[in-house]
Amino acid sequence: MTLTFGEWRQTWWETAAPTRERSTRAKNESYVRNHIAPHWDSKVIGPDPERGVVRSGVQRWVNGLSLAPATVLAVHALFVEILTA
Repeated sequence: MTLTFGEWRQTWWETAAPTRERSTRAKNESYVRNHIAPHWDSKVIGPDPERGVVRSGVQRWVNGLSLAPATVLAVHALFVEILTA
């Protein structure tokens, strides 16, 4: 079975969102909508370097984010949290 990041993210959100403060949920939704989902939702979770989520691809994505450094760290941390849940 192939699972996309977007499918996993949705499953994660359904369980994680209720445990978050309203302001944290809003911030997380913004990070996902604006930065994470557009790039990662169609990628498969697994070791496929062409279509999957791989470490080098994540690093290139992080390096290309045009955000304040603290926001880059927060977006990356949320992405990692979703992946490792």
